[in-house]
Amino acid sequence: MFDRLEGFSVDLSLLAKEFPIHSDHPSPSMPVLKKNAESPKDVPTKKKRVQLPDTNVISLNLGHLGGWIGKCELATGDPELCKRCNAALSMNPNIVQIDNERYWQCLFCLENNELHLEEEEFPQTDQIEYLEKATPSLSENATDDAIVVFCIDTSGSMIVTSPISNKDFKDLRKIQHEQPSIGTGDSTSQYLPNEEKGVKYISRLEAVQQAIEVQLIGLQQEHPDRKVALVTFASDVTIYGDGTTHPIVIAGDRLSNPEELENLNQWWGTDIPQPTKEELDEEQKVRLANAKTKQEIMAILNEAPAKKQPAEDKKVDFKLESIVKSRLALSTKLFSLAEEGQTALGPALLISCAIAAQKPGSKIVLCTDGVANVGVGSMENKENIEAAKDFYNAIAKKALSNNTTISLMGFKGSESNIEVLGSMSTHTGGQVDVVEPSTVQKNFQRIFADDTIAMDVKVSFFMGTGIHFSNKYSAKEWEVEQKSKSDKTVSFELLQKSIGSVNSDSNLLLEFDALNVPASMKEVPFQVQLFYTRIEDGKRLLRVITRHIPISLNDKEIEENADIEIVGLNSIRSVAEIAQAGNYTYSRLRNYANLQFMKKLVAASKDKEEASEVLKNFVLHSVKFEDKIYREQLRELHKGNPWDETEKDEQVSVNEGSGGFFSFFSSPSPSPSSGSGGGFLSSLFSFVTPSNASMRAEEPTTNQQQTRGTRTDDVSNLLWQMKGANMI
Repeated sequence: MFDRLEGFSVDLSLLAKEFPIHSDHPSPSMPVLKKNAESPKDVPTKKKRVQLPDTNVISLNLGHLGGWIGKCELATGDPELCKRCNAALSMNPNIVQIDNERYWQCLFCLENNELHLEEEEFPQTDQIEYLEKATPSLSENATDDAIVVFCIDTSGSMIVTSPISNKDFKDLRKIQHEQPSIGTGDSTSQYLPNEEKGVKYISRLEAVQQAIEVQLIGLQQEHPDRKVALVTFASDVTIYGDGTTHPIVIAGDRLSNPEELENLNQWWGTDIPQPTKEELDEEQKVRLANAKTKQEIMAILNEAPAKKQPAEDKKVDFKLESIVKSRLALSTKLFSLAEEGQTALGPALLISCAIAAQKPGSKIVLCTDGVANVGVGSMENKENIEAAKDFYNAIAKKALSNNTTISLMGFKGSESNIEVLGSMSTHTGGQVDVVEPSTVQKNFQRIFADDTIAMDVKVSFFMGTGIHFSNKYSAKEWEVEQKSKSDKTVSFELLQKSIGSVNSDSNLLLEFDALNVPASMKEVPFQVQLFYTRIEDGKRLLRVITRHIPISLNDKEIEENADIEIVGLNSIRSVAEIAQAGNYTYSRLRNYANLQFMKKLVAASKDKEEASEVLKNFVLHSVKFEDKIYREQLRELHKGNPWDETEKDEQVSVNEGSGGFFSFFSSPSPSPSSGSGGGFLSSLFSFVTPSNASMRAEEPTTNQQQTRGTRTDDVSNLLWQMKGANMI
């Protein structure tokens, strides 16, 4: 009897030719290592023990769900599903005969199911697709009329400027065409003493305006039926819609009412009476008299109680024109924006989600440079953080259910609490980045580079007896169910997850381990069931992929055949998840262990040139991670936070000096003299701390969650990007 299954990254690719179709004779290029219980998984070092990266990783390339590259055999009829666990009949099933009746035996729960197919109707490949239904509303040009919502921060801090080269400045001026020029007035040609000549300055808002304009022009040319909406937020929220109607300003107590904010029809259309001066109190009337802009006037008027109306007259449909009709009007509104006030981010995002929800496959692009401090979702005070997390997690769930992606863009030098906001992007398939104003346009291009290829994606993993989901840091993202045969003699795990929309770069990684795997087992069955709506034709499909992965006890065989890129990618994601949980020291130790293991895989690889290239890229990720997390620990230490919260029996003294990690980087990493300067790498991986500091020797248990202050946006951005990485 064995208690661990170690060894190989199994890429359950949706492209059949990437793996040979096998039946009774599985391909030897896909071994799974199974170690004896007495072979420890931990690597002992002088003072600490740290878990090695797990090579049992399933990689599911969701990017192959769209286009010709991912198409597979379409079966006629419905799938044959196990009556007990819903696993699907696969190729070469085990057929049993009971009382002259034929049954097929489930691979996972061993239930005998009535056979309704003739032998020639059995699946002929290890992946097959079934048609559930076609969605009429998506049958033609499914995403061409999807909605793009730009949710833009116009608070006072968006006026902060950054230098930009003359070349980039001229390029932006070309983009603007007839719109007001950037850097208006004489300020663009004036310089402070000793200031570099030939450099212009651009504000954060101006950079966003230019980047959006580029996207509007591109959408008008390439996707003329797309709809674009603009929502801005400062101390209030302004809904510009497609720019062809009068904007609606929402302010005051209304910003703290989620139900009211989500009701778009309440705000939209001339049929809905606007508040009048007579409904204001004396203080509001004084402020109204002193208001200087239309926006200020509308904000004050909107503080008045909304008029009650008969239900039949209340709603006016919120509608958007296609970009080909609205682009000029929208551009005019875009370049009329000005920076002022605070940051009502939460209310604006809630409204943006309501707009995007009208059309599946829509995108929200959120640009901000400050912490939300007005209305729902405010994070201004520490006591509000947990409530804010719940609020933004709820938004992510709504967006996921509506197949809406949320991409987030912050600015370097500012703090927006990316740690909290970034979860929305990760869970909905969007992107997270913190940029300089000069690179906003490139960031937008990345966001719009990949269109949605499938939506309403749901995945189920069936894992054979003794196989267990092992990544506890991402366990809360999955529904894990224990399945068993009626007599309880056989049990296995079923994992399920709703993914929402996916693009060509989307993939899933899943770590697994094995406990009590029968010694007689020579191979392990896995099955993936993917339910999704294909964008190109609106068909609702079920794809079933079944693999039988052989077990190996040969370490050399495992290391030679391991997919180093998948192992490395999973290692990058896993250390990010550990750090996000607040376990900084343990994440750094795992990072080091990952590097050692990757080097070992390169040495064993049959294609050393390709493996070495993967390792070089992996080292860059690891160096950056170590640098950021180490500095974050020092920052928190200086603020009075403990180095790590550990139990006394799990603490060891940290006095081993610098350079402990440096020897690993002698090859193939850059030399110490390159990059950031002479002593960079030699100090980068040191655990030098005050004499009273400590580090965790073992992986922290779940009830030892770290209590930390808010991370910097720079570190949070890195962790979210690592967790969402799809290539090394």
